[in-house]
Amino acid sequence: WYMDAMLDRDPEGTEVVGGVHKWVLEGNWKLAAEQFASDWYHVNISHASALMVMSPSGKGPKTEIVQTPGRQYTDPLGHGAGFPTHPKSRFDDRVVHGYYDYEALRERLGDARVEGPMTTGHATVFPNFSYLPVNGSIRVWHPKGPDRMEVWAWTIVDRSMPAEVKEAQRLYNLRTFGPTGIFEQDDGENWSECQATAHGFMAGSMT
Repeated sequence: WYMDAMLDRDPEGTEVVGGVHKWVLEGNWKLAAEQFASDWYHVNISHASALMVMSPSGKGPKTEIVQTPGRQYTDPLGHGAGFPTHPKSRFDDRVVHGYYDYEALRERLGDARVEGPMTTGHATVFPNFSYLPVNGSIRVWHPKGPDRMEVWAWTIVDRSMPAEVKEAQRLYNLRTFGPTGIFEQDDGENWSECQATAHGFMAGSMT
């Protein structure tokens, strides 16, 4: 149901653009898989500078506390998904956003998915396949030992998209969640620091 919000938007299906990107991160692969399954809370803290860069010109960061409704799904088999349901939570590429006929998508997917898992959010299919609908990113976390993982990531687009929209999605993915993406850098740093802390004295004293 959640995956279809990304993979079943187009009657012609989906396709990969730009090939596969691979990179190595210091940290345990379970940190990444679990975060994509369950953690929306880190966004405004970990990605504050990235969100400021992506904000429209002339708009500074908000200083007041903003609460937006959201949903979290946890499956007994280990899968998980989460997403804010407020439409202003969307931060997708403007070209891609302008391409979609949202009324047609509502007929195909229903209101709940168009306002939630189609436009933004995160998910993991247990154990190590994760995806981000907002930019068509799908990835597999390959364990390389307890302290290292290798990420394989692709950009998925709707097959019937015009070439310029597919290219906009590909570039947006690279800028945000590719190996040099501004959000990806924040997450990788968090995971490596979490893993380093796990080797510390206090963590080692916990059983």
